Amino acid sequence: ADGLFQRLICRFIRWSQELGGRNPVLFSNAAWFFLDQEHDCSFELSAYRLAWIKVSVYRVTSSDLISEHPPTSCLSSEPPDVAVVAKLRKFLESTLEEIRQIWLKRVTFSLSVACPCGVACKRHSQEACQQQECLHFLSLDECLSSKLVCCGHRRLKTARWR
Repeated sequence: ADGLFQRLICRFIRWSQELGGRNPVLFSNAAWFFLDQEHDCSFELSAYRLAWIKVSVYRVTSSDLISEHPPTSCLSSEPPDVAVVAKLRKFLESTLEEIRQIWLKRVTFSLSVACPCGVACKRHSQEACQQQECLHFLSLDECLSSKLVCCGHRRLKTARWR
């Protein structure tokens, strides 16, 4: 996942700059990018054994627009615009497919969302545990196409993702 993450970040830097973005904030296993005047995006590489990349879209407050390093306090409580998230999804899918065709022919990928069911994890016996190794996921395509999905623990409404 590490090599894929680096290639994805390089392509995302170029795309973000084409959108008129400012310089990204980069770390060894995470990055923060400009999407538009009201949205930023973060990429985080999971622990090596988990092999997933977390992508989050944030609506930012107007005070964040002049900041090179947006602090968490400048994030809005409003959800991101659906059109912005859809644009990012299209970019991610096409970029991952392109990388797969050129470089990682046998790698598969899927876009998923963390399940919000709140079931207690077996490892920590904690409800709604947010530790990376305790999360389980739902298919984004299934969440977008169905009003209800089952995660194995309970049925969940999918309106939050549509």
